[in-house]
Amino acid sequence: MCVNILSFSINVKGRGGHGAVPHETIDPSPGVAAIVQGLYAIVARETSFTENTTGLISVTRIQGGTAFNVIPSEYFIGGTIRALDMAMMRNLQARVVELVENLAQAFRCQADVKYGSVSYVPLVNDPDATEFFIQTAAPASRSGRVGIADPTLGGEDFAFFLEDVPGTFAVIGIGSGAEHQLGHVPTNIPLHNPNFAVDERVLNRGAAVHAFTALRAFSFLASKKRNAGAAETRTTCEA
Repeated sequence: MCVNILSFSINVKGRGGHGAVPHETIDPSPGVAAIVQGLYAIVARETSFTENTTGLISVTRIQGGTAFNVIPSEYFIGGTIRALDMAMMRNLQARVVELVENLAQAFRCQADVKYGSVSYVPLVNDPDATEFFIQTAAPASRSGRVGIADPTLGGEDFAFFLEDVPGTFAVIGIGSGAEHQLGHVPTNIPLHNPNFAVDERVLNRGAAVHAFTALRAFSFLASKKRNAGAAETRTTCEA
């Protein structure tokens, strides 16, 4: 299970000036610092960290100023909101706007919050499709089994497909411990890390999983069609 993700951008405006005369400016820097701390406090103090109420706010960009001796007039703050539950997502969106506007005003600044045009929906696997995949993929696994992962605060666009068609999302592990072998790249490092590397030996296993799943799906659908035809024939004869 993956989460609903929404990006946000915040513009905080004051009045810039020389660093030697801050009293002649409306320095947005203290307001920006308070906003970032406040955003993190929302999660720390207003969520109970259960499956339905878990939320996460991450500030990933802070930009402002181009010179070391000039107080900037404007800052940009960017990041993401993540939640497993849509109600929690809506609550966090409202709280971000409320907090940003009030803190900006407290520091004599102006601020506006904008949300991204694309919101990633939560990814929820269909139980029947998941069980079908587990039975199919197990033979291709080195251990002969498929593990069930805990919910993650990462996002996945495959969730849009699962909104319309029952299915399941799975990952193939590549952590082989090769970083302890001379001449091998590290493979136990997760995505979005500059040191991430793929152990390409897993590609054959991934191809096998796809092939096994497709063949078993074709067999299942053909059997389902035959059974439906047989049932229709019996109904016609009885009539």
